[in-house]
Amino acid sequence: MNQGLAVVTGSRGGIGRHTCQLLAARGWEVLGVDRRREPEDRYTAYRLDLCAPDAEAELFTSILAERGTPRVLVNNAGVFGAVPFLDTGADYLDDVFAVNFAAAFRLTQQFVRALVTEGSPGVVVNVASVTARMGGFDVAYAASKAAVIGMTRSLGPELAPYGIRVNAVAPGHVDTPMLRASDPDEIAKRRTRIPLRRAADPREVAEVIGFLAGDASSYMTGTTVDVNGGVH
Repeated sequence: MNQGLAVVTGSRGGIGRHTCQLLAARGWEVLGVDRRREPEDRYTAYRLDLCAPDAEAELFTSILAERGTPRVLVNNAGVFGAVPFLDTGADYLDDVFAVNFAAAFRLTQQFVRALVTEGSPGVVVNVASVTARMGGFDVAYAASKAAVIGMTRSLGPELAPYGIRVNAVAPGHVDTPMLRASDPDEIAKRRTRIPLRRAADPREVAEVIGFLAGDASSYMTGTTVDVNGGVH
């Protein structure tokens, strides 16, 4: 059964790719958005730099014209440089907030406007991070993800009258290319603090995203679900 159109940003990364696969397996028409695209990509239909001016508006204009109104938006795209606080420059700070928070904010605006105009319900799933609540060694990244959680909590009640649900997932230590690019010593140190003593497989995070995108979570909004191996 065709569930409708689902848009996933950051669709070539570990979590994004597995989220696309999972949603497709559950009957969604999946549209992937990423700044990179390869010929063999199955789901990356749009190559887009989310730092570009008006990128989100142009994207949704194209989606609405070519595919119709999406029913699910997964804001997964993110950047992470593991930059210490004293080394954090203005350009890096701007890029982190532009992709991790501002792009998700504006994409959600475009998505919600289309749904409200059509009078249809929908679901937003934001990908935050455990560092938003616990802190981390990249302050800019942690702060940007805290903004994502704040947006999720605020939009839940505001959009509920329209039948639009907004939730987030906050992954912890996930075995993705982004994590593997970090300092190995810091990765090893963080892993010792995880009660389950391992990193998450990206598929485990994708399963929670799929749950939040589907009808099984129909009484949830404004909530952030931790997927962090038991870290508190």
